[in-house]
Formats: sequence, structure tokens, C-alpha cells
Amino acid sequence: MAAKKNIRPGLAVPVLAAAALGLFLRFFVFDIVRVEGRSMAPALMPGNILLVNRAAYGIRNPLAEGYFFRWASPRVDEILVYRDPWDGDLKIKRCAAVSGLGVYVRGDNLRESLDSRLHGSVPVEWIAGKVLISF
Repeated sequence: MAAKKNIRPGLAVPVLAAAALGLFLRFFVFDIVRVEGRSMAPALMPGNILLVNRAAYGIRNPLAEGYFFRWASPRVDEILVYRDPWDGDLKIKRCAAVSGLGVYVRGDNLRESLDSRLHGSVPVEWIAGKVLISF
């Protein structure tokens, strides 16, 4: 007698499709970020988990800064996540103003926030996404 196979013949395609969809959503649409500092207190506290819409302003290149396609710009008062080019860390700040050269960001906790008041505007290419929800 031949040994029975435990794999269903029609299962491979749906499993591969689900894995491909999950990777697409993770790299191009959504990200999960944990708040580390107090610069956005009281709106966001250390330990909060954020769901970030990586596609809010366009489809980003996951391997480099910038967009494949861009269809929107940040708006004042949106909470943004961007990659700081000086230390490589993700920063979470509120959009204070938008100009042709970039986005001015500020933390809600002005005493503890290192933001555009010190380093100037943030180029749109550095923005990783827009915060959707915090929990």
C-alpha cells in the first residue's frame, strides 16, 4: 500500500495567494509602530501601538526612500510617521504645515519634542505613512 499524502491538492494556490497578499499589505499598505518617547503626549503615550497607512499618500518603494506613485500630500493636524535620516529611527509627529519644500512637523509635547523647530521641514519622500488608529 502506498503512503497517504497529508496535503490537499487544491490547497497550495490559496495558501500562496494569501501569503502574497499578506506580504503586499505589509510592505505597501499597512505597518504597525510602537510609540517610544513622550514627544506626542498626551495624544500618544509610550507603549501605544499605532496602525499606519503606508499608502495614504502613494505607493512607496520599500527598498528606498520615495514613491513609485504619489496621489496625495499630508494635511495639517494629521499624525505622520517618518524615517529620520540622521539616526534611521521612525519618528511620530503631527503635521503643522505643508509647503512646496516639505512638511513641517511638531510634537504635541513641545518641551520634549525634537521637530521642525530645530531641523526644518521634512521632505515628503521621508514620510512612511499616516497614523490610522492608536491602541
